[in-house]
Amino acid sequence: SGLGKTEFLKEMKRRDREMIVVSGDPTTRSLGAILLLISKPLPGVYSRACTNTAFMLNIIDYLRGSGRLLVVDEAHFLSWESFETVRKIYDATGIGVVFVGQPRLYDEMRGGSRKSLLWDQIFSRVGLRCHFKNDIQMADVEMIVNRFYPSGICKKSMEYLHSKASGPGKFRAMVKLLQRAQRLAEAEHTKVTLPLLQQVNKLLMA
Repeated sequence: SGLGKTEFLKEMKRRDREMIVVSGDPTTRSLGAILLLISKPLPGVYSRACTNTAFMLNIIDYLRGSGRLLVVDEAHFLSWESFETVRKIYDATGIGVVFVGQPRLYDEMRGGSRKSLLWDQIFSRVGLRCHFKNDIQMADVEMIVNRFYPSGICKKSMEYLHSKASGPGKFRAMVKLLQRAQRLAEAEHTKVTLPLLQQVNKLLMA
């Protein structure tokens, strides 16, 4: 969490407008919900009160041979049935599919338990997996900080932000801290300093 997966997908979408990006949440566990998400960016594909099977076939007809990429963000929220539905679309259309989510999703797929056998049809189709690194590099922190604060901050402040990015919440926590400190500095007509960052961090942790 907080490593920038969703922001990365937004940049990919900006570069490839044909890419289909949908995002799961606790309300999208049903088959109808995931089909509706996938259909939204497909002109002319509607459920029209038809069955889920007919709805899926409409999506398959639209995507077959298109060569497009379907990305499901927050995929750990999806039910096994929803994964199977996406797998069916993948098999029938030949499009690319990427699932993005928490590591526990992949662990569950390969868990070796009787429950994990349900995932065999999906797990056997995984061609590539990628784990975002937990070892946050200073260069990555500097790139993000300089984007939000072009005037630059001192070395100790940068090191402090690096320590925050390496802890719980990762980049998300660091950016939240920097933004709050930046707003406070602007209000007080001063610069972002280490004491200010530490002060804001205490307020956020309170």
